[in-house]
Amino acid sequence: MTVLFGQGRGNTLAKAAAALAIAGSAAAGAPAWAVLGEVQASPHTVDKLTLPSSGAYSVSTSTLPTGTVVNEYAAPGGKVFAVTWRGAMPPDLSQLLGSYYTNYQTGLAARQSGVHSRHVLLNNGGLVFEAAGHMRDLRGIAYLPALMPQGVSAGELK
Repeated sequence: MTVLFGQGRGNTLAKAAAALAIAGSAAAGAPAWAVLGEVQASPHTVDKLTLPSSGAYSVSTSTLPTGTVVNEYAAPGGKVFAVTWRGAMPPDLSQLLGSYYTNYQTGLAARQSGVHSRHVLLNNGGLVFEAAGHMRDLRGIAYLPALMPQGVSAGELK
């Protein structure tokens, strides 16, 4: 099932209501952006919400002001277990990764210094992070294997 949102007036309220219905209710005062490992908040700029036929998770797709598209994968209880992105500019990883941002930084620091690659693969403290690309086409995925619903593989997250 895919829910698409038009560009009409009052769209923000409709998006928030649909996101809450699909992802579960969010705590009061929660950030407007879903954060890896936390309960999905009420996204204010969701372009599309998708429920795969398995029903094992939902996907919230948002387009950042930079044009980068971010997908947030949430288990039925609303906990975000993965995020993916693709675009000309990377998203704010400190915002997307939340408390796992430290794991990301530690993993980067542990890489051989001086290594410059278009591909980064880290597996640190329960966080799997992969990013690749070239100018104007950057893409990546960050996920928490321990939070992935049973039967879901990293390969199906796009």
